[in-house]
Amino acid sequence: MDPTLDSKLVSEPVEEEKCKKRVQSQPPSPSYGLVSFKELPEFMKDNEFILNYYRANWPLKEALFSIFRWHNETLNVWTHLLGFVLFLGLTMANLIEVPQVSDLIAFLTSGDSNVSQDPLLFWLCHGVDLEELQGTTTNLVDLKQITASEPDVSPVTRWPFYVFLAGSMFCLLSSSICHLFSCHSHHLNLSLLRLDYAGITTMIITSFFPPIYYIFQCDPQWHFIYLGGITVLGLFTIVTLLSPALSTNKFRAFRAMLFSSMGLFGIIPGVHAMIVNWSNPRRNITLAYESAMAIFYLTGTLFYVSRVPERFKPGWFDLTGHSHQIFHVLVVMGALAHYGASLLVAKPVEAGKLKKRVRSPSLLLPSSSYGLVSYKELPEYMKDNEFIVNYYRANWPLKEALFSIFRWHNETLNVWTHLFGFVLFLGLTMANLIEVPQVLDLIAFITSGNINVSQDLVLGTASNLIDLKPITASESDITLTVTPVTRWPFYVLLAGSMFCLLSSSICHLFSCHSHRLNIMLMRMDYTGIAIMIIATFFPPVYYSFPCDPQWQFIYLGGITVLGLFTIVTLLSPAMSTNKFRPFRALLFASMGLFGIVPGTHAAIANWSNPRRNIALAYEFATSIFYITGVVFYVSRVPERFKPGWFDLAGHSHQIFHVMVVMGALAHYGASLVFLDWRNHQSC
Repeated sequence: MDPTLDSKLVSEPVEEEKCKKRVQSQPPSPSYGLVSFKELPEFMKDNEFILNYYRANWPLKEALFSIFRWHNETLNVWTHLLGFVLFLGLTMANLIEVPQVSDLIAFLTSGDSNVSQDPLLFWLCHGVDLEELQGTTTNLVDLKQITASEPDVSPVTRWPFYVFLAGSMFCLLSSSICHLFSCHSHHLNLSLLRLDYAGITTMIITSFFPPIYYIFQCDPQWHFIYLGGITVLGLFTIVTLLSPALSTNKFRAFRAMLFSSMGLFGIIPGVHAMIVNWSNPRRNITLAYESAMAIFYLTGTLFYVSRVPERFKPGWFDLTGHSHQIFHVLVVMGALAHYGASLLVAKPVEAGKLKKRVRSPSLLLPSSSYGLVSYKELPEYMKDNEFIVNYYRANWPLKEALFSIFRWHNETLNVWTHLFGFVLFLGLTMANLIEVPQVLDLIAFITSGNINVSQDLVLGTASNLIDLKPITASESDITLTVTPVTRWPFYVLLAGSMFCLLSSSICHLFSCHSHRLNIMLMRMDYTGIAIMIIATFFPPVYYSFPCDPQWQFIYLGGITVLGLFTIVTLLSPAMSTNKFRPFRALLFASMGLFGIVPGTHAAIANWSNPRRNIALAYEFATSIFYITGVVFYVSRVPERFKPGWFDLAGHSHQIFHVMVVMGALAHYGASLVFLDWRNHQSC
């Protein structure tokens, strides 16, 4: 016998034994598996329409790291965690920019706090509009205007803004912590639910502070009545919800009623403020923001109480799209809408402040060269949407354009919506690299030459955030002969999404610099959109036709050629103008509609597969998000009907950006279903 062959035969059992030992050395997983609703302890049974993917009695360490795994609380954690990061960024921008922290401390400790307070109240309370003191550069946090040659003026007090920001951050962070760790034990579950309810109450209380303080600047008795009233009502709510029984599903509607009653209390000061400021030109815009906030909060509450859509299709929305996740998103949107309203009510006070400047002149930035301009003042190459009237940047230096990410202009939310989307997909990618599989294990696996040994060693219940890689409940179930499911299509999807979102943010941030850079960045933006559409085809097509490579070649090759045609076509500078907006939308829509062909083929070929309907539901949601976004992009609604009202927030391009991120996440969910399918069935 050949000694080399003999040595190989001897070594194979040894390698297999090493592989078994390596798997056995991992922490045992039976305690950390995902369970169904029926298997939950009674204290965790809250929504019977969510059937699976629960964590129960997990150790704190496992609960912490489950932030990177896929279960029915994953998006509950991340939606409010990203909201917390957003408000933390606003707070940091406020501390850094308006005013400098050291200057604020100097102002408060100088003993000169009474200077200009009496003149301020005189002018404000007698209806004098001193807005002409304002310049043009607008800060993200409080619309603080900086002039080229400022008079001696002191900053308006901003503690109501800090109260609101702190309350919002506390609510969002406590909610994320509650959803992440409430699976640990009954005692911790109760404590965290109380913390969550206290956070919601605190956020509602603090949201009253900016509008009431600034609107009734001249009537401190109303400060006491309204702010005192909502604080007392909030304390009553917190004390009431300390009872463990009120944390159960039975009292869901009662909890919603308590929180709604706090919010509806705002109708009284709201009507009062509207009457007092009837002739103020900002009244309608402020009401629009507050109405948007009310709609977001009330809609979220309706989803929370009714438990729609999972009520109609139990089990379909266990991982994504269930009512509590929608509630979380609407809470963040409502908080941002209220933040916009607070900026508006603070702005007249800021304009009317006769000030004595305490800051060092070196800290003042000249604004004459970097001011915001109107649509009419824009150079021709920047004129894209005539319904957005003001708050444009034009011909700004790169440094100023970079730091304008922390200032308020009509591109601010365009930058941040896709920048947060990029961070989200970067987090998913990092989780994939770290968790599934371990990077060192992957390198060892690739270089070992032992390609028949599977990385997908086990089939069980717990699912990873990226690819639903199951974790075994019994090590005896390990199979060493299963070929691993390749994940490169997932990396293509993630990379394409990140490139699109980051290139979009960069374009919106720096396109104000010059004509040449504007054209280059627009081309990069269109290329990013085309690449993202191409990349979205790879997971569903690859996993739907694993045994038919000819169809993979036809469909993936077809969308790639169509994408390259789109990129080349849009290289023309003329294609970046407003005139060709519908044509650009048509090109991108045609790429998306190409997916109907492989989608129909895959549905027919896999007609009897139980995962078909779930995957189709996700892909249908993806289509709805993308098509809705394109409709807003082309029609330029709502700013078309109220030019100037939506210059800063709520205009069509911002809505389009949000829809793109939501569509990408929905498509990601569909791709998870396809991958889970191939984890269990190779062909």
